[in-house]
Amino acid sequence: MKIFFICATAILVGIMQVYAAGFTEGNLAVLRVGDGTTLINSSASALFIDEYTPSGVFVQSIAVSTNVGTRAVGSGSASSDGVLTLSGNGQYLTFGAYDAAVGTASIVSGTGVARVIGVVGTNGAVDTSTRLTSSGTANPPYNGNNFRAVYSPAGTTFYLAGTASSANNSGIQYVSALGATSSTNLSTTITNTRGVNAFNGQLYLSTGSGTEGIYSVGTGQPTTPPQTATILPGGAFTDNAAYTDFYFSTDGLTLITLNGSTMQAFAFNGSSWTLSNSFSTLANSFNLTASESGGTINLFYTTGNGSTNNLTTGVTNSTLRAISWNGTSFGGDTLLAVAGNNQTFKGVEFAPAMAVVPEPATVLLVLAGVGGTLLIRRRRQ
Repeated sequence: MKIFFICATAILVGIMQVYAAGFTEGNLAVLRVGDGTTLINSSASALFIDEYTPSGVFVQSIAVSTNVGTRAVGSGSASSDGVLTLSGNGQYLTFGAYDAAVGTASIVSGTGVARVIGVVGTNGAVDTSTRLTSSGTANPPYNGNNFRAVYSPAGTTFYLAGTASSANNSGIQYVSALGATSSTNLSTTITNTRGVNAFNGQLYLSTGSGTEGIYSVGTGQPTTPPQTATILPGGAFTDNAAYTDFYFSTDGLTLITLNGSTMQAFAFNGSSWTLSNSFSTLANSFNLTASESGGTINLFYTTGNGSTNNLTTGVTNSTLRAISWNGTSFGGDTLLAVAGNNQTFKGVEFAPAMAVVPEPATVLLVLAGVGGTLLIRRRRQ
């Protein structure tokens, strides 16, 4: 019976850990740069994941490591950095960062600085073990320039977006394993990429350079180069617009984008995309997420993502906001939260959801099975 008690306790503890403190499903996660004390600028700053309810009530803040070997830092003034993305299986958040000490000058443009992939689980633990020092060349991906976004299907493989002067370490990069130290150059059709994500099984990128807009990358979610990126048909995207974050509806017929100062909705008629309507946002709005309910797309987005902040006084004017799209127009733009001084909001996503866990009846069956097995074992002794 002692053996049974130990095994049963272990199982119960494991089950309890699944339900231990972490994110609350349905809440929002916001990537924040700045600790509220140190002036944020182009130097390396500490990163945090802030959790809010959909109505803007603050829940908790999770610090990202600044320790040597596990550190991941960001730039307060790089407005296009810091896209936060939910994994395809809904269980992880991912973001791009830099391996440097807090206070390191000009962190984005510094050369030879490893690029770090942050992976955040449902329990709030932040994994920074994927530290990229090469991209098929001697240099890290996006060497000397912006590392902007990361998408992961299931928290173990990754697609990256950013830019660099060399095509060999720019465009869309692919990382084949958690903990890897190098990336593969998957697609260089567009070398200056801002966002990367997958919707309805297809990988997409965004760009604000060259022919601006949203592009599909290969077919499905490819992993072997070279892959061609193709702009969505219809010619509906705005010239000179810094397209960054984007969202496709579950039926694939609506696309919502943010390009710095404008939120746009596009409609697909089966062959091409057309612009349906636009909404002027506050400056430096690059990051969004969305959910759908009864034909309405409920959107959350952040503003003041860096460069328009007052980097002398520390007043950032960075906000978290909500708005909706009803198929015809945007409405209900609402302020949810304001970043404190010496802080700026970056990416926003829904909190990761836990994997399916056994119901109580299943747990009892497992315990009964363990007890029965051990009883049989005792009798056979």
